[in-house]
Amino acid sequence: MKKRIFVSLLAALMILSALTFVSCNSGKGGSSGGNTSSSVKTEKLDMSVEDAVKKVEEAGCKAVVATVYSEDYDDGAVIGIDGFVDGAEKDSYITVAVNDLSIKKQIEDQYLLPLVIEQSRYENEIYNKIKEDKSSESMFSAYYSLLDPSSASDKELASMNNTYPITKNGTAVYVFDTSSSEKEYKMIESIIKEKTSYSYEEMFKDYVSLGIIPTITENTKAHMITADQLKVEDNETGVTVTSYTGNGGVVILPDDVDGKAITEITKGAFPQIDMHSIVLGENMRSVGSSSFPNAYGLFDIKTPAALMNIDANAFSGILFTNTDDNGFKTISGNILLAYTGPEATVAIPDAIEHIGGRAFFQNKAITAVEFPESIISIGTEAFRECSNLGNFTIPGNCIRIGDGAFYKCDPITEINIPDSVIEVGNEAFFECNYAAKITLGSGLKKIGANAFYYNGIKPLEDQSAPHLTEIDIPANVEYIGSEAFYKCLNLSTVNGM
Repeated sequence: MKKRIFVSLLAALMILSALTFVSCNSGKGGSSGGNTSSSVKTEKLDMSVEDAVKKVEEAGCKAVVATVYSEDYDDGAVIGIDGFVDGAEKDSYITVAVNDLSIKKQIEDQYLLPLVIEQSRYENEIYNKIKEDKSSESMFSAYYSLLDPSSASDKELASMNNTYPITKNGTAVYVFDTSSSEKEYKMIESIIKEKTSYSYEEMFKDYVSLGIIPTITENTKAHMITADQLKVEDNETGVTVTSYTGNGGVVILPDDVDGKAITEITKGAFPQIDMHSIVLGENMRSVGSSSFPNAYGLFDIKTPAALMNIDANAFSGILFTNTDDNGFKTISGNILLAYTGPEATVAIPDAIEHIGGRAFFQNKAITAVEFPESIISIGTEAFRECSNLGNFTIPGNCIRIGDGAFYKCDPITEINIPDSVIEVGNEAFFECNYAAKITLGSGLKKIGANAFYYNGIKPLEDQSAPHLTEIDIPANVEYIGSEAFYKCLNLSTVNGM
């Protein structure tokens, strides 16, 4: 299978002695954001990543790791933009990034199939070449959609739930359906190769033109998102970001807005296609599905200690993830997006902190998972319907088990929730029929609806299986959702209630 996922910035930093460029912007306001490198003064600096970060911190500022592609400098070259830390205000955010020339090769290792392309480029270079073949024309019409916010009605925009891609100058683009199967990717690529002269060089340039490839622009400077660029809605713990209208590039999401903690991001909130690096605020708890629906050029995500959940497809369309030899697809080194390996016993890498939503969805091969102690959260439906998974131990630093995380994992016979876990999500262990013993940790505060629905029931075909008859509810539990233990038919003793 041809890869379309590649080396992340953090992996590059660990493998190479990568050098950096550094630029700065005050943490008190946003950046206006240019589109061409000609407007930005650059210079070569003799400094490593580690030394750059140290110098930033010594100046009382905060370093943000990012990346850049520039043919004007060698791979790993130090590039300073509009000065270094001199004159920077205390607590300013300063970009520390790598000039990564491998990006071009990474694009060439993908399918020759632009995931997003300007309208005129698509129509002139691809569609006009294949439209005479009616079968090919109908296929492309099915897989590519024209998205033009400038001509869309309010109703159409609302139906897209803010997922229209924000491009420079409101450029209309065609977007490929990234939910397509591997077979469909190959089919569309074969038509492009057979009937057009479109090349990898052109695809790379198209990505540069749209800002997906991170070149040296004003957007490369780290800029704090301001309150006027955000739309938020109140939630139980603070506010949820529903829309961001500012620039892409390297951005910092503040901890709060108007005195309220920013704790969640919802669908379509960050539709910018040129988002390259984001620092999530210290209060962030959950990143919802399709929060970054056009994250084609996203390289790095800095997560806070408070983060408890990353939903499935939170970051859609990413071109620059890392898939190692064992089949672990990650971004930023600490977020596991998917597993594609063949092993029955899966040892998750030590650096992983967050298992993303549906990372192992319906994987029938795995029977056991070895979690590292670094795990903080297990995402929504991470192991849903892994019907042969029964052997694992949830590590002692995990704070949340997401909705449907182990939904219908039938072989589980014992569930041990460590003291570190604060929340067990809705349907987290739904229909784990053989789970005859459940131990809930002392730190648990919330048990979601249907969390242990139909647990410990001996299936008709196995009358010898033990039953779930007793459970202790910890004193710290503040909330138990509806039907949390529904149809645990042999549960007769509930202690602590």
